[in-house]
Amino acid sequence: MQIIQAILLGILTIAVICGVVLIPIPFYRLIRHQKRIHRPYFTIEELNDCHYILKNTGNSEAIIEDLFLTPETKYFEGVNGISFAPQQTITIELPEKEADPKLIELHYRDTNSKKLFRQKLPLMKLTQSKEMSYDEQ
Repeated sequence: MQIIQAILLGILTIAVICGVVLIPIPFYRLIRHQKRIHRPYFTIEELNDCHYILKNTGNSEAIIEDLFLTPETKYFEGVNGISFAPQQTITIELPEKEADPKLIELHYRDTNSKKLFRQKLPLMKLTQSKEMSYDEQ
């Protein structure tokens, strides 16, 4: 009888330890997922030859820290510090001397989490597919 009780006690102890370890894992995943859902994301689309629409398609407000074609060519300094609400857009103009730029790099801060994000936005026509890269810093 004591052997059976010892075995049951061992099984219950293992079950409790597993429960304590395994239960929080889905909660942490849910929290990470919620953070990804409620952060800003930006897209850029071509309006015409040198005008582009920059849009916050995410679910939270963002503050633009830096927007440039390359670190040396910062044509958009006037946009720095601007706050973007969700679904807000702005039209930006590229200088005509830029011969077919491929990417615009955007650094912005989420106003909720205060995290800085870096995003490379390919300059594309409205009919092209949208492939973007996101980097969290």
